[in-house]
Amino acid sequence: LLFASAEILGCSGLASLRVTNLTEETIKVGVPGPYSGPAAEKGEHLKYGIQLAAEEINGKGGFLGKKVELVFADTEAKPEVGVSAYEKMVTRDKVQFIVGEVNSDVALATLDVVARYRIPTLYAIPASDELGKKVKSNPQKYAMVFMVDIPVSVMQSGSFLWLDEATKAGKLKVKEKTYALIYEDSSWGRIVGETWKNNMEKIGWKNVLTEVTPFKESEYMPILTRVKKLNPELVKIEITSLPAGVAITKQIAEMGIKSYIFGGYYQKTIEFPRMAGSFAEGSFNIREPYAPDWDKKIQKRFPKADPIASMFSYDSLYILGEAISKAQSFEPEKVTKALLETDHRGVFMRTVFDPETHFARFGKEYKLFGVAMFKNGKLELIWPPDYAQLKF
Repeated sequence: LLFASAEILGCSGLASLRVTNLTEETIKVGVPGPYSGPAAEKGEHLKYGIQLAAEEINGKGGFLGKKVELVFADTEAKPEVGVSAYEKMVTRDKVQFIVGEVNSDVALATLDVVARYRIPTLYAIPASDELGKKVKSNPQKYAMVFMVDIPVSVMQSGSFLWLDEATKAGKLKVKEKTYALIYEDSSWGRIVGETWKNNMEKIGWKNVLTEVTPFKESEYMPILTRVKKLNPELVKIEITSLPAGVAITKQIAEMGIKSYIFGGYYQKTIEFPRMAGSFAEGSFNIREPYAPDWDKKIQKRFPKADPIASMFSYDSLYILGEAISKAQSFEPEKVTKALLETDHRGVFMRTVFDPETHFARFGKEYKLFGVAMFKNGKLELIWPPDYAQLKF
């Protein structure tokens, strides 16, 4: 049995025809990711998650009785390499669906590839808001593209929900609701800094100090002297450099600053707990919630797997499977229609796609980044309550 779908692209008059042979015993799913180069570690965790999902799904009979065959393609986290890798997956390897990817720049570069060949695609980790804007700008062209994560612009939002709840409940011992903001002079630092300024004002917190530091700064004593003098009840720090993050963490302790500390990206690196030691104890950060015992489950099969980095691809393959089951078909248009109706409760909360951007919806009833606290060298989730690993 053969079926085909065609799309006229733009005003060029060129048509793209994709033919899928449904007599094959397997369903080929392309899994792009950075499997070599500086981002290879992230690619490995992506691979762990989807491999576990495929093993479980195939153990139950596969998709509509057909076993899932994973086809891995190395993008090296480079857009130009990604475009070539995606082309090869479709034209040479004949994949029928794509599930994977880590890098947002690669995802943006490959949007037109998956649109041209009409391949239902679930980007597992890419979260640039630009992806949603592209889908919204041309919904017909990018109809088959979906993002399983929430967009970057709302990743910090859980922080403010928690701060507001914890303050009102008396869990955070504050009187004046004052905070200091320290962030690095980078695009990421500025985005997070402005997000905190805007949202903290909305929930009634007063900014008493804002400091923008050079990237990879190591000497924070002058800034921390001002922080200690002003004595804000909370200090938010957004730094991506691990050495800089360790430096400011230790210098805060040396200065005897007693404010609540809400850390940044530097705290989420594998090496941070070892390098910072006890100096990080009691500080907060955002972290993705995951289902109870997920870490034990994935690490039983793959001992080196990171529970967070592996859960996106795991959920993504199950989301695709549910859509195929609902559609009772492998036809791209029917599967896409079913994907739009997704309501999946997986490892990372609940996935429902926004009909305009095709990003996973944000919110307490859908997906959000929770809040975690360092305890005994581990960043343990304390909110939302249903996913809490530690009572606060």
